[in-house]
Amino acid sequence: MKNIKRIILVLIMILIGLIIAIFVLVKNSPMEEREPTAENENVSNSTENSTSNATDTNTTNTTNTTNDSLLDDNMPQDTLVERNSYIAKSTNDYVFFSIDDYINTFFTYIKNHQDNEALNLLQDRNTTNIINISRNISKWYSQEMYQYEGERNFTYYIRGILVNGEETKFDEYYVKFTIDYTNETFDMLFLTNQEYQQTIQNTSQNFIQDREISKNDYNQYKENDLSVEEFCERYRNDFIFKLKYNVDLAYNLLDEEYKRNQFNNDIEAFKQYVEQNKESLYTSNVQECQQEIENEFIVLSIKSENKIYQIKRTALMEYTVAIDE
Repeated sequence: MKNIKRIILVLIMILIGLIIAIFVLVKNSPMEEREPTAENENVSNSTENSTSNATDTNTTNTTNTTNDSLLDDNMPQDTLVERNSYIAKSTNDYVFFSIDDYINTFFTYIKNHQDNEALNLLQDRNTTNIINISRNISKWYSQEMYQYEGERNFTYYIRGILVNGEETKFDEYYVKFTIDYTNETFDMLFLTNQEYQQTIQNTSQNFIQDREISKNDYNQYKENDLSVEEFCERYRNDFIFKLKYNVDLAYNLLDEEYKRNQFNNDIEAFKQYVEQNKESLYTSNVQECQQEIENEFIVLSIKSENKIYQIKRTALMEYTVAIDE
């Protein structure tokens, strides 16, 4: 009887152990992934939509930025950049007057029969027609300048007036002046009026190629470092040039208030004033000059021996003048 009780007790203990073992195994086994409930599904969809919208927004912004910063690949290459986007009227007086001096140097060579020196300043040494101009030369006056800025070259287009030796006539010439800033050299090419006008109107060519300008004994480029007095004298000399050779143009440069008060807006009264004051207007030297900035304009007060010139520079070689005794 006791043996039977022991057997039953052992069996009960074994059964309890099996039950405990089964429970532990079930608890530690991998659980099947639960099906999402409606609530979980909504949260998931909302998250996906939010992510999708954010991605779309970023894509749209990136696309807009790209469209704003890049040119249309379908556009022909020769129209990608309009010429008026890189050929413009120059604003730098110091470059302008430096180039003016180099062109004067060229004509001085011509005047003095230094043809080899003159040819060394030209882009094409085979271009000899410009050498055949009259040697009877007084001075060159640059009047306007346009520019194109390349990677290596800066190219300038200048219209100017060449005065003869007797200062009785003047001719208009057009110059393409190219500076190679890598080699610090320059050369010149004379243009026809048509070539010049087509260029500054941005229709003559699609692109200006950079090129190397080899150095010789005559074509080293160095920019002028003008003092205030020299700067004033350049503008005053340009006005006197116009007084001598184109008094109508000089009259149009007069300050409007000065023109009205001094000459009653009468060009004949101005011409009479110039005729009666030629010596003091033409020959007096600059004695003193003051430079001020007024409403973004440069105002030059130039005192000569007999006159005081008030010149207001509004742009490169664009100015108004009033003359005080």
